[in-house]
Amino acid sequence: MEPYGTYAMAVSDPDGDHPAWTWGPHDLWTRLEAATTWWHGAGCPAPTDFVYAVSRERQFVTCTTADSRQWDVPNPSAM
Repeated sequence: MEPYGTYAMAVSDPDGDHPAWTWGPHDLWTRLEAATTWWHGAGCPAPTDFVYAVSRERQFVTCTTADSRQWDVPNPSAM
């Protein structure tokens, strides 16, 4: 049986390389790199700078510092 979903894996080689692999419909590694770049650019906000909110229409996370960026959280029951 084939697993479903999207996966990413990275390893640390003794020679200093850090290869990464992704599987599935989404390139998680590229998303992780983009999120890390944003996080550093936003001044490395702490976990307490993020708020999870739920309304009838959507679920999302907001960063309360920097640019107040918001990310929608998918509704698992709609997937």
